[in-house]
Order: sequence, then structure tokens, then C-alpha cells
Amino acid sequence: MDDQRQQQHALALDLKARAERVEHALTQAIDSQDTTEKRALLGQALEDIVALEALTQAHPEIQLPPLARIRQGMAGLALMLYQQGACDGLSEDQQHAFLDAHAAPLTAVDGVGTVTARRLLLAGVTSIEALRALSREQLEAIPGITNATLARLQAGLSQ
Repeated sequence: MDDQRQQQHALALDLKARAERVEHALTQAIDSQDTTEKRALLGQALEDIVALEALTQAHPEIQLPPLARIRQGMAGLALMLYQQGACDGLSEDQQHAFLDAHAAPLTAVDGVGTVTARRLLLAGVTSIEALRALSREQLEAIPGITNATLARLQAGLSQ
């Protein structure tokens, strides 16, 4: 086997192993009754998703379309856990870090920073597609979304 084929094979095995870990962690997170364990498993799955996203960026020949849907579902699960009190025992900084990690894909929109992404997630916005679907009135109703933030959002979404 030549060098390039060996590298492709190793990459394929890495992708498969990470995808299996994500699936296993998410299944366990959903089934677990312990909120601390749920948070930890969700964090583990998120680390693997981020690594998978990095691999697909580094290797444009790899197409993993479900990643965005999985990431959106994970954001929804994180929001549900947060709303159910899974982060109540954490410091405010730890709570923000938990939310920010799951809201991070929203920062891909020009003009959306970490705080705005967190506010959007807390309002139930788990993807850029969901953000695009909101009307101006719905955006204005989100706590902390000022007129300046709204203008940045609209400009970023129009690009």
C-alpha cells in the first residue's frame, strides 16, 4: 500500500472511531439519569464533533453532511439540560462555557459574538438555519438583542 493510501486509510479509521464515540456518548447522555454524567458525555461528544469538523476542513475531499445536524441536535440537548437545571451547581463562568461551546456554530455569522450566540441559544436558536428563519420581531423579542445587535445580525445573515 502506498503512502497516500495508507494516510487515507488511517484517516478513514480515525473518522469512523470518532463517529462511533460521538454516537456512543450521545446515546449514553440521553439514557443517563445523572445530569453531571449527561454534561460530561455531551462534552465528550462535542470534542469529537469539533475534531471531525477540523478533519473535514483539513481534508475537503471528505464530505460528512450530517455533522451540522448532529451539532444542532447536541445544541438542543445542551439547552434542554441547561433549562432542566443540569448546570445549576456550576459557577456562572462554567455555565457560560457550557452554553458557549454549544452556541459556537452561531458565531460563524459575521457580527455574532460569543455573548450574542449564547443569548440566541438560550432563546432556542440551535443553528444558523434556525437563526435565518426568525423574523425581525422574533429577534427583537430575544432578551439582550439590541438594535445594534439586530443590525449586525441582519447584515451578517445577508452575506
